[in-house]
Amino acid sequence: MNKVHCLLVIFGLLLASCTQEFEKTDIDSEILLSLGKTDPPYSLIAETDSIYPCFNFRIATRVRSGPNNFIVSFRHIEEELTCEDSPAPASVEITLGFLVADQYDMEFRLDGNAYTGVYEVFADGTVDFRFTSPAGVRLR
Repeated sequence: MNKVHCLLVIFGLLLASCTQEFEKTDIDSEILLSLGKTDPPYSLIAETDSIYPCFNFRIATRVRSGPNNFIVSFRHIEEELTCEDSPAPASVEITLGFLVADQYDMEFRLDGNAYTGVYEVFADGTVDFRFTSPAGVRLR
């Protein structure tokens, strides 16, 4: 019985070491979008309008893509248990990847609402991001 007890304790310690290192909280502010990398791989930067106590808090997202479209769902804020002590918005870089010259429909989902825009890559490699939203998810 003693060996079984030791194995259970070791298994419990191993399991405890695999727990997530952040807490999840709801997104309680608007999301502000801006251009990230403007050459391949392209990206967008998303930040909360609210300021959090630690600059290493990030926005958890789910990105789905299809031919000429992206759907980005903003899920929650991941509050790191180790705080990099400097107030800042929560943020995330949304990688769009290596895109060819074309228009890409964008849909951003937050709190059950959908906001749309167009990301365009031109033949010369420059990009444009057009988006209109009065609240919820908007351009910085």
